[in-house]
Amino acid sequence: MKSNTPQRNVKRKTRGFTLVELMIVVAIIAVLAAIALPLYQDYVTRAQAVALRAELATGKTGFELAESRGVAPSVNPEDPGFIGIGKSTRYCKSVSITHNGFDPPNRGYAGIQCDLTQGGTDSFNGNSMWISRQTGNAPPIESWLGCRTSLAPRFRPKGCIWGPVASPQPP
Repeated sequence: MKSNTPQRNVKRKTRGFTLVELMIVVAIIAVLAAIALPLYQDYVTRAQAVALRAELATGKTGFELAESRGVAPSVNPEDPGFIGIGKSTRYCKSVSITHNGFDPPNRGYAGIQCDLTQGGTDSFNGNSMWISRQTGNAPPIESWLGCRTSLAPRFRPKGCIWGPVASPQPP
C-alpha cells in the first residue's frame, strides 16, 4: 500500500578527515618511528653479536682436536689443523688464530679472533671478538676462558667482557 506522505530522499553529507587531523596522525606515527627504529637497530646488533659468538664457538672443538693431534690450529681448510671455521664467515670479515706459543712446556693464551664484517649495523661494524683458551701443561691448565670484544657494553653477549682483542690476557 502506498502512503500519501511524500517520501524524502534523505542524504547525509559524508565527511572526511580534516588536514589538521591527518597531520596530527602523521606526526604521531613519526614520533613512534623515531623511538622504535633505534631500539630495533640495537636489537639487531645484539642478535648479530650473539650469532657471532655462536659461530666462533663452533671452532672450539676443531681447535681442541688440532691441539690433541699436535698440529697448530688453522682457519685454512687445506691445513691439517683446520678448526672448521673458514677465513671469513657471515659475521666475520676475517677469522684468525691468535696465540703466544704452542710449545707444551710454555703456558700461553690462544684463541679464535674475528674482525667484524662491514655488513652489520653501524654499532657492529669495525669491532672485534676473541674467544680465548689457556694452553700449556705446567700445571696442566687447558680451558676456554671466555670472550673479549670491543663492542659497546649494551651489545655484548652474556659472558663477553670488554678488552683489547689482540692482547692475550685472560678475561
